[in-house]
Amino acid sequence: EEPLRYRDVPYFFHVPRTGGSTLKDTLGNCIGVNTTNTTATIQGIYMAKKMEMLKYKKLDLVVTQYLHAGAALFDKKRRGR
Repeated sequence: EEPLRYRDVPYFFHVPRTGGSTLKDTLGNCIGVNTTNTTATIQGIYMAKKMEMLKYKKLDLVVTQYLHAGAALFDKKRRGR
């Protein structure tokens, strides 16, 4: 297993109807974690990639229900973990 790096971004695969929305709301509202909003759709994932959203320094967590499409956001410098 590779060690964590500073630029690695936590990647949460949200399976619908399993409490993921509650987790996301709790992390955002109670703890102040900055999550992605645009990755809720395939179109949004592609828009986030085009905008290079992972370069945004205040982004703490990527959340999506589209595991493989969401993985396209990451690269060798900014890995999803």
